[in-house]
Amino acid sequence: MGLRASEMADVTVESLTHVRGYVTLTFLGKGDKSARVQIPLPALPAIQDAVAGRSSGPLLRTRTGAGMDRRSVHRYVARTARVAGITRPIGPHALRRTVGTVGLNQGIPLRDIQRLLRHSRPETTLASYDVSGDALERHASHQVAGFLAGWAG
Repeated sequence: MGLRASEMADVTVESLTHVRGYVTLTFLGKGDKSARVQIPLPALPAIQDAVAGRSSGPLLRTRTGAGMDRRSVHRYVARTARVAGITRPIGPHALRRTVGTVGLNQGIPLRDIQRLLRHSRPETTLASYDVSGDALERHASHQVAGFLAGWAG
């Protein structure tokens, strides 16, 4: 969902809401700006497991039941990656970067990715999250060639 580790650490069960048939997560983002994201359907079972029938308290908890902080979110992501057999160190920001990169590579408009990641400027999204060098279908020459082919035909 592209959240920062600190944002994930701060969400509570009360942060979950329903808006027009969608389950959403409302939280305080960077710069103390309120934000809301839709929870993707594949993530709903994990969210329901995290809630575990509770009506309040931190959404993400440590093994002791305490709410996670930014560092415990980082440790959890790193540990999960290791268990999955990923040998390269992975942290929460790598997941955030993947959300932006995959979205851009799938053709989602830059403005939509910028909104999802809550960047105030598109340059931030492009500079930090458009990291795939093999997205040739998005290269300007490909797009111009497609336009010219349609125009000439």
